[in-house]
Amino acid sequence: MDTVDLLLLLLAFSVLVVVRQRLLYPARLDEWRYSFGTEHRDARQALHVARLTKRTVEGEDRQQVSVAERRVADMVRSGKERLSGLEREREELLRPGPGERVDRLGLLRLHRHALLVLEGAREQETLPAGVDEELPLAGLKVKPQFAPENSFIHLTRPDGTKRTVAFPRSVYQESAVQDFANRIHNTAVADGALRSTRQNRAAEIASQIKRVKADIAAKEKTGRREVAELVEAQRTDARRTRATADWEAECDDWQHLTGCRPKWWWRW
Repeated sequence: MDTVDLLLLLLAFSVLVVVRQRLLYPARLDEWRYSFGTEHRDARQALHVARLTKRTVEGEDRQQVSVAERRVADMVRSGKERLSGLEREREELLRPGPGERVDRLGLLRLHRHALLVLEGAREQETLPAGVDEELPLAGLKVKPQFAPENSFIHLTRPDGTKRTVAFPRSVYQESAVQDFANRIHNTAVADGALRSTRQNRAAEIASQIKRVKADIAAKEKTGRREVAELVEAQRTDARRTRATADWEAECDDWQHLTGCRPKWWWRW
């Protein structure tokens, strides 16, 4: 930084100091002595003390309100996080998805909760395949059928509609198709038993969700009321009332002295 820049910086700082002093201790444009003169130092000091006291009291009040509001917000956020967890758990119970893989034969891939019908002809089961249809095991009926050239697994959906998947005898033995059909049936039976348990648990969680929502609403209402009561108590608090009265009295004295009344927003 060269000398010119330093001088400009000092000049700008000096201007800011002067402007600040004139705003804090206002007077007519041609009467600078009230803002800077030593003869009015005591008046400025009294105004400064009153301003500082009022600012401190109001700052402490704002801090108390901020803490109370934050406490309410934290409580609501904690309740909503718990609520989200319960809703996710309920959703997972009602819609568990396919679940872990159990077995695969040709275009059928069996999972704990669903039977997936895969796209296209996949002779090698290690190859990746897209899913053509996901059939939940709940209510699914399975019937194998065997013909000279192909074996079949007939699938009947809960709504009565059907779908058939063929297994060429040149690739799949009849016993493998029969075993896979049995495994689909047995897995569906096991899923049905678990499904009843899941539905019961989901119903319990639904009731719990209702209670948590009511609890959040009640606590938030109570918290907001307590904040409002705190604000009202602060408004009529003797310390705040006295600080405001002292500030107004000093402003009256300063206005009587200079003809200009200090503005509260110039409180720094």
